[in-house]
Amino acid sequence: MKSNMSRIPDMKSGGGLKPKAYTAIEKLMIERFGVEFTKDKIKNKLKYTKPNLTVMKEMLNTSGFGYDPINKCIEVDAQVWNDYIQRYPSRKKYRGPKVWRYYDEFVEVYDDSNATGQNAVTLNSVLPDVTEPLPSTPASQTSPSYMQFDSEQSFAQMQNDDSPLQSPLPTTPTTEIPTNNTSSHQPSSRRIVHSFRDAGTSFVQLMLYGHPRNCLDLLRMEVHTYMRLCNILRDRNLLEDVRDITEEEQVAMLLLTNEHNERNRAVQNTFQHSGQTISKYVSLVLRAICILGKDYVRRSNDEMPAHIPHSKRFFPYFENCLGAIDGTHIPAWVPASDQARFRNRKGFVSQNVMAVVGLDTRFHYVMAGWEGSATDSRVLYNALDHETDPFVVSEGKYYIADGGYPNIQGLLTPYRGHHYHMSEFNTRGAHSPRTEEELFNHRHSSL
Repeated sequence: MKSNMSRIPDMKSGGGLKPKAYTAIEKLMIERFGVEFTKDKIKNKLKYTKPNLTVMKEMLNTSGFGYDPINKCIEVDAQVWNDYIQRYPSRKKYRGPKVWRYYDEFVEVYDDSNATGQNAVTLNSVLPDVTEPLPSTPASQTSPSYMQFDSEQSFAQMQNDDSPLQSPLPTTPTTEIPTNNTSSHQPSSRRIVHSFRDAGTSFVQLMLYGHPRNCLDLLRMEVHTYMRLCNILRDRNLLEDVRDITEEEQVAMLLLTNEHNERNRAVQNTFQHSGQTISKYVSLVLRAICILGKDYVRRSNDEMPAHIPHSKRFFPYFENCLGAIDGTHIPAWVPASDQARFRNRKGFVSQNVMAVVGLDTRFHYVMAGWEGSATDSRVLYNALDHETDPFVVSEGKYYIADGGYPNIQGLLTPYRGHHYHMSEFNTRGAHSPRTEEELFNHRHSSL
């Protein structure tokens, strides 16, 4: 009942409920059970729950502990639990489901950083609809006219559109150059802001014909990979050369922006184009790459790569393994009111993105949009139960995952309470695997 109060607008305040919420609870208690509870009595009854939540969150932040939202209990190896109880003997009651059955409700009421996953999407669920406009970037709260894509307009038409563009940025004041004649009646000339029109072409030439390290450092791609991407986009008729801006230059604008988190003004200076031109082609290339996504982010087949069956190190121990699952935190821009939910345990605002990569180094599945405070297991369960694009593992096959995920059908996690990460075996002074569990974890981590 108290959880329901937290879902009513204006009922929640920080890490608790407002006074009018307790008034509503008091009324509902009388209506439903015929028992009269005063506000003070309700507060006293619920006072012990907040310390419980604090302990629960501390446990989930401990290595080797996980939360099963379906069975409402924690997942932990027996050895890890025994070591934990030796340090905290008073926490034995947290082993069973009795204390954890209301964990989600406690988080919703007391924690202002509760992840809901309301914005979570899978890549395949959003890629087929290519007529949807791209979201506005943090630099602009409203999308300018060139970012409002017309579903009836082709990419070539958009690129060759000569209609005036409305800049999302304020007009830059121009500087007047005084002439020798001091008369105020003489007309003044204006300096051109972006005067080196061949700067973009020169940048691309540097990437293609300069030192190979240049392309890798600035675009995060080797030259042959960069050219292959440009050729694929050209062959699919997703991009083409327009006036004085080549397709290679358009792709370079996006890669430089994304790979180095460059601001629009910095890219303007590099390519010597206006801010609206940079935004226009960054959006076009981004949209084109998203269209390619549905051809590359997909399950190829259930066969293992040829090099795995011939490896004595991995076969037959990891027979029928398809790949690996892991979560990664991508820095995010969110409104100030939502930053608490998106702040992860390392302190920065992010999305928790789950990626499934096969042994063929191809992406099989992507789930994005979950808040940074969400655990890996919670994102996984949402992917398994997704209404339009669920994550499905073929019968008899499995993916490997680290200790942040549950050891359920279709997933193989390492032994908890034993060395797992390669750094624990390779650093100076570390020992080689001594037990069967450590040997399994070592092979599991290096697969």
